[in-house]
Formats: sequence, C-alpha cells, structure tokens
Amino acid sequence: MSNFSVQIDNASSFHPVSLISFRILPPEADLLEDTCSLHIYYKLPSSVFIDPYELVQRQQAYTFVQWGHADLEKPVNAIKSNVTFLINVKPPRTWTDNTSGLSFDVNVPLHARYGIPSPDTLSKSPSGTYDDVALEIPRAFIACLEERLRYSSTKPSYLSESQLHEAGFQPDMTTFLHLNYSPSDHVDTIRIPLGHGQDLHWVQSGTAIIILLSFIWVTVAALQTAARLNFVSRPVQGKID
Repeated sequence: MSNFSVQIDNASSFHPVSLISFRILPPEADLLEDTCSLHIYYKLPSSVFIDPYELVQRQQAYTFVQWGHADLEKPVNAIKSNVTFLINVKPPRTWTDNTSGLSFDVNVPLHARYGIPSPDTLSKSPSGTYDDVALEIPRAFIACLEERLRYSSTKPSYLSESQLHEAGFQPDMTTFLHLNYSPSDHVDTIRIPLGHGQDLHWVQSGTAIIILLSFIWVTVAALQTAARLNFVSRPVQGKID
C-alpha cells in the first residue's frame, strides 16, 4: 500500500526541515506517470511558518498554494491566525521496473518564530531553554480525473470547496486518493530556543545604548561633512600687490 512518512531535521533550531519520504506503489505509481498529481497539505502552529518566497525558488521540485499571511518577521505573540499550504509535488521520473513503484523524498524548509521569553523554563537541557512544539501531521493525496480511477473517492475534509477551486481542482470531476501516514502514532516535535526572561533588562538596556551611540555617530559624521562642504564652498580671495 502506498504511504509516506515524515522526519524533522534540525529539530532544535530556528530553521528545521520537514523531510517527507514517499513510497508510491502500483497502480498509484502508474497514475503519477500520467495526468494525476501528488499533493501535500500543511497546517502549522503559530510558532512555525513556511517562507513562501523560499518555496518559489524550488519550483523544479514543487509549486504551492498558500492561504493566510505568513507575517515572516513577527514573533509568535503577534500572530492572530494560522497559515496553510497545499504543495503540488513534481515526482521524479526515474523508474526501476513496473512492480517496485517509486520512492523519493521531498524537503520543505520550515522556520520557527521567536517565542515569548519567560522565567519559567518550559524544557530544560544543558544547552539552554526550549519550547517543545508539536506539529500536525501533513496530509498527502493523489488527485486524478474521475475517469482515471474506478474506486470511490472522498474530498479532503481539511480543504473547503473554494480552496479546492483555488488550487485548480474541479471537485466534482476529480478523484482523490488519500495516502496513509506511517507510522500512524508518530508525532513530530520542534524544539524552539527561547530567551530567558531575566535577561530582558540587559537586552533592552544594551539595545537603547547601541541606538544612542549610533545616533551620536551619525550626528557627528553629518556635522563634520557639513563643515567640510562649507569650507570647500568658500570663495578664495586673491591678494593684490
């Protein structure tokens, strides 16, 4: 049976990677060689986001549709709603034989937002303080024209009718084949580094000092430049004997 699994690389960082491994067996593998398409659906918590500008650079591997605003630079406490992505995967066209099917990986870069510093340690380790964030398992399905498949089909419950149309589907004329996730009980977690609440005073004071020194430096440089320009622009008075 065709299935997929997920592994998170660099899980204890601000730049983890979602590695999805697909195992597509016949007859589904034969369908992907024709007119059917493979899709991955992501719904991420507010602490994690996908950079759409980064995905644009990966169009040889997949394209995507995004719902919601990623708000890339905002911390987690400024996020009001989650963002969802539907990725259209372009499987490799390398086949070994007609029975082994197709195995390949898809890398989706993730990014963690800056969390709220707290004096309460959420997760302690010798190297620092972390917030453990559980990720919802991605969904994967193959979409085909209705006549390409003869067995029953169910529309993805996590996508609305308008979202299906926006993604380029004709829901009433499309058959959806949902892929199984293996293992079914696995939950991926990202460990996001956090700042210490007791350090906020030093950070704020240091930031204020740096801004003040930068302002003084810019002011002095501007005055010196104005003085030089004023000196150069003075008319030279010649001496008459």
